[in-house]
Amino acid sequence: MKQIKLAIIGCGGMTDTHKEAFDKIKDTVEVTATVDIDIEKAKSAAEFLGASHWAADYHDIFEYVDSVMLV
Repeated sequence: MKQIKLAIIGCGGMTDTHKEAFDKIKDTVEVTATVDIDIEKAKSAAEFLGASHWAADYHDIFEYVDSVMLV
């Protein structure tokens, strides 16, 4: 089965919870990008979640993902 490449849009205080959840389904979902209007939050979340891309504008991540999750 192909892994779904996912972006998380909104990198507030739930990053720890999201990591736990995505670790459980890592065979089917890979977080490849994070987005937040605060670029430092997006970068920090990307590093924590193992995503290779981060941005302040969601338009910048479409080429790296199959789907997005708004939080």
